[in-house]
Amino acid sequence: MLLTSKRNWKLFEKSWGTDADVSGASQRSPDDSSWELLETQDLCRLLLPQLTKDLAGSEGVFPGIVARRSGAKPGVVALGYGIEAQSVLALTTPVVLGQFSIEAIADGLTSLLQAAIEIARRQGCQSLRCLMPPFDTPADDFTRVLREALLQQEFARRAEIGEWGCEYSQPPDVELCQNGDGPGIRCERLAGDQLRDDRTHGEIQRVLERILLASSELPNLPRPVASDMMDQWLSHGTQLMLLRAGSQLVGLCAYDVTPKTPIVGSPDGQLSVWLQYIGVVREFRKQRCACYMIDAVVRDCLQSGRPIVMSVTADRANAAAVRLYESLGFQLKSAHEVWTRDVTGC
Repeated sequence: MLLTSKRNWKLFEKSWGTDADVSGASQRSPDDSSWELLETQDLCRLLLPQLTKDLAGSEGVFPGIVARRSGAKPGVVALGYGIEAQSVLALTTPVVLGQFSIEAIADGLTSLLQAAIEIARRQGCQSLRCLMPPFDTPADDFTRVLREALLQQEFARRAEIGEWGCEYSQPPDVELCQNGDGPGIRCERLAGDQLRDDRTHGEIQRVLERILLASSELPNLPRPVASDMMDQWLSHGTQLMLLRAGSQLVGLCAYDVTPKTPIVGSPDGQLSVWLQYIGVVREFRKQRCACYMIDAVVRDCLQSGRPIVMSVTADRANAAAVRLYESLGFQLKSAHEVWTRDVTGC
């Protein structure tokens, strides 16, 4: 899953379908291991040209790798990738197009992962990341083969994250637990290119570094780097809601807003709001400050006159974060394991 291309990859998967047509044959034919590897900077255009019009105007194109096989049973195994913060090469879930034996799929996945590792090295990445369904969910043949391929290529399970979602047509009812003697807490939306202002940029980076230093979320993954996160927010036009106590910056919420396709027969569609990051400095935690920022984001987005669908991912082991989102009406939509492979020592 790519944070920057998730919407487009989901559209790609929906168009193709992600269920491999696995034959029951267990005997390997000469064609089964004959794979040709292709790299592309526009995976959607290569595999599904007609999808281009559906992605027009989006941030849409992303690179990928295709393992293609010709012969009696032609087909492809493909995955997309993107470079994210902390020099991570993030891999999408592979798609299988064609009727293959399970052994052939294993060969194709192995070829793709080996190629992805080489691309990570070439791009100067520190690690690769792939998402898998949790162990406690039913696994089909494709999932089992992909898990085995990851293990063979020295990937390891690091964490389990969940995606929560909630629909809002009006703001949630949030009360701030604020000390009456303390400075007034308020939210402030960062408008336009204000993040590019040197003074504002420096203030936010210093506070973000303080927040990350005191964070224990996803302890088995590399700690995020404030400058990398802010560079990514700038490059993708991510919006920020700031939390201030008096004039002091004490928290922030980074989020992306994308109009959803209107429902047939309805004049307006929904707004899709993706909460990229929420953080509060240690001194102001346990005061519902994160809820207060989410409430401010909801109120700001509802000014469009359209309902919103809000989504967020979090470490499922972070009980405080899970309680926070569920108290605001969020429901768990999906869960994934995070698998990574280090390439710095290779």
